[in-house]
Amino acid sequence: MLKKFVLMIALIFATATANCYAAESELPFGFVGTTYQQGDKNFLALVSMKSNKSLFFMVANESGKTVFVPYSKDLYEFYLKTTSDGKRLPIAFPILITNQERGQVDDNLGQWRDKSHYIPVCVTFDYKDGQVICEKPFLGATSDKPKEFNTPIQSQDTTNLIEVFMTKMPLLHKKFDADGVKLP
Repeated sequence: MLKKFVLMIALIFATATANCYAAESELPFGFVGTTYQQGDKNFLALVSMKSNKSLFFMVANESGKTVFVPYSKDLYEFYLKTTSDGKRLPIAFPILITNQERGQVDDNLGQWRDKSHYIPVCVTFDYKDGQVICEKPFLGATSDKPKEFNTPIQSQDTTNLIEVFMTKMPLLHKKFDADGVKLP
């Protein structure tokens, strides 16, 4: 599963990079929706693969870095869920950084497949007044099927991308609600 995910995302990114100035119709995926607004260089998008309709979140930040996160309904609705006593549990999810060179501070986390770096992450957060508030540091794991997350993520770019993913999710919900987008 991990290998298939990594290879598919690496292919997506390589194709998207090669066609960065091309029309969306030439990309291997279509945009279901995005939080992108003129002038905002940090955004969250949901993309659908044209080949098999699988969904991925695509996160981009102001430094031009991008990560992909596989879509799931639970992940899409993470900030809406609470325990019976009203608390929010930490959330764990994988990120895939494509076109990443080795020699980075977080090289020991997750798994590598060529230039694709798959990192399982765990984020503690709260949701107040319509905003997701993240508690740092974010934690990563050294395996692809972690039993625990105990290594702080050190890369500022990776930390920023995770925070963009978390904090832009309510806005993505608002956009989908306004546009009548229904997700599986």
